[in-house]
Amino acid sequence: MKAGAMKILALLALPVLLLALVACAAEEEDEPTPAPAAPTTVSAAPTAMPAVPTAMPAATAAAPAAMMSGERGGTLRASVPYDVFHFDPHRNGATPALMFFSNVFEHLAVVDPNKRDEIAGQIATKWESSGDGTEWTYTIRQGIQWHDGEALGADDVVNSFQRVLDRPNDMPIGRLKCINALVDGVEQIDESTVKVSLEKPAVNYFACWTQPFFHILPKHVTDTIDTAAELTDLTQNDWIGNGAFKVQEWQRNDVTKLEANDNYYVEGLPLLDGIEIYVIPDNATRLSALESGRIEIHSGFPAISKQEATDLKNARPDDLNVHGYVPPGALFWFMNVNAESTSDVKIREAMHLAINRQQLIEIVGQGSGQPSHPYWADTWMLSMEDWLKYPGIRADKTEDLARATQLVEEATGGEGADVAIMVQSGVFPAPQLAEVISSQLRDININAEVRALDPGAGITAFVNQDFVATVWETNTGYADPDSFVDQVYLSPNVHWQDEGLKAEYTALWEQERSELDRARRSELLRQMVDIQLKDLNTSWAIRPDIQLVYSSSMQGFVPWNTIMHHSNFASVWLKQ
Repeated sequence: MKAGAMKILALLALPVLLLALVACAAEEEDEPTPAPAAPTTVSAAPTAMPAVPTAMPAATAAAPAAMMSGERGGTLRASVPYDVFHFDPHRNGATPALMFFSNVFEHLAVVDPNKRDEIAGQIATKWESSGDGTEWTYTIRQGIQWHDGEALGADDVVNSFQRVLDRPNDMPIGRLKCINALVDGVEQIDESTVKVSLEKPAVNYFACWTQPFFHILPKHVTDTIDTAAELTDLTQNDWIGNGAFKVQEWQRNDVTKLEANDNYYVEGLPLLDGIEIYVIPDNATRLSALESGRIEIHSGFPAISKQEATDLKNARPDDLNVHGYVPPGALFWFMNVNAESTSDVKIREAMHLAINRQQLIEIVGQGSGQPSHPYWADTWMLSMEDWLKYPGIRADKTEDLARATQLVEEATGGEGADVAIMVQSGVFPAPQLAEVISSQLRDININAEVRALDPGAGITAFVNQDFVATVWETNTGYADPDSFVDQVYLSPNVHWQDEGLKAEYTALWEQERSELDRARRSELLRQMVDIQLKDLNTSWAIRPDIQLVYSSSMQGFVPWNTIMHHSNFASVWLKQ
């Protein structure tokens, strides 16, 4: 790795991430290196395409300057499958809502869309960790204004951390549970400096605070709702951000119009006059809107199939681009341990064994994708080669089907089982996946009926445990195994049947998330997988590639590498 580069994969894989951020070293090492005695500092002086963080702090962090050749003008039209659930970004856990929030509010730092595997500062110009990894210090950029003209300061950053820690009126915090779990306290040192203290060293903290769901909000706005007698949401008039665009108009379940922020701190940006974000729940309508040119880009969720993307490209070969990327999550097979037919772990194990994941990839993924990894893409702890040897995951289904048939026989006395598979209609590829799984389960004497619900009702049914089995797409809040543990395996929405196994799993997790040795951390994560296979409330399906379709008129647009970091269009302009 070149000097000064901060490779995200290295950051997330190597346990020295927290203590040293040694990915800033001149050469990438195969093995973790000891933490340095002195603090390690990362600084960034972003340009219009934010600069690569360097190992040495800059004496002065200059405000970014635009380096674009495009002329300002035009309104970008995008689509999302549903409207925002909350106006408060900290309560948001839905990926499509990032299309709204990440253009209005900014973060301490983000994944650089042009570097893909490097971090660039936004509100923070510099960040450093203490030698023991329990303190992080942020330098806050000066000269940023909120959309109402108020100055952004260190107190806004402190308050954004603090409200996630305090959770006023038990405020739901969506994907920010990691901050709540890891951070012990936050304080303002001076007008431009914030210090965050951790309860203990945590290897995943860096991935946590750089995640796209952690927007910095204005204290003078959130104070009003945080001090209310009961849980209160922001209103559309409270969407006072610091980003390149500000809210012009909002119509529930129809369209949100954003206009350029002329006081944006990056000189010369944004290049667009505005953005219009249309709520289009129906997949056929979304495809038609892309093909006819009524929208330039879709949010990426729900996914467009490979064949649909190919058809769009063939319909407008000179106007549309197709970009495939791996999603930041996977399709999972959830089983309700409290439902009658799936309360027997033998039935759950039989279904896990019977699902032919390679067939799912061929039929549903159209040959594009891979079996779900238990901890997203972190194959440093369990290589894909090793994962493909596990029962149920392996390609050769001979032993799996024989064992699955035996388990159903033992559990039902030869009568077989009836299972209802709940899916969200119109959310590709869950319905298609469920139909194929249903046919596979018949081979082991399980009659699986697919029950399709509209997306909203499907979410409600999942949260209320009103299902027997379901195919569900789960994205991570941040790119680290602990995100999946917290948001999936130990989520309140996922029940364990064996509380003893859950306690054993949780204890290993407590060890793992504080472990700084990569080999030891890998060993603990593998042990956790083995425990999950004994309870099997959650199984793993596939990760089909996502096809991003966007218009060639979008100049300066860098196709995102994950759906989590896609949403900021400050540097995009439309070809006239």
